[in-house]
Amino acid sequence: MKFGDNFNATCVVQGNPLPEVAWFKGAYPISTVTDDANVRVQIVTVDKTTRHAILEITGLLILDNGDYSCRASNTLGTASSTLQLRE
Repeated sequence: MKFGDNFNATCVVQGNPLPEVAWFKGAYPISTVTDDANVRVQIVTVDKTTRHAILEITGLLILDNGDYSCRASNTLGTASSTLQLRE
């Protein structure tokens, strides 16, 4: 990725009961309602057992470098996957 590029990642989670899902940068959750104009998270419920968590970053900045994790949890447990975003 280069600075100024756009970046998208989709995390697909499945479970019964339907998991809660969230994106994190490092240890900090990325809110679905954020003041950061270039970072957006959207959670889409596909059906009764599937959700998509979509991370969109427009116009990558040096501040956007870092580790991003998608974490899903329900009453049966927690799972996560991490990606590294670097120039």
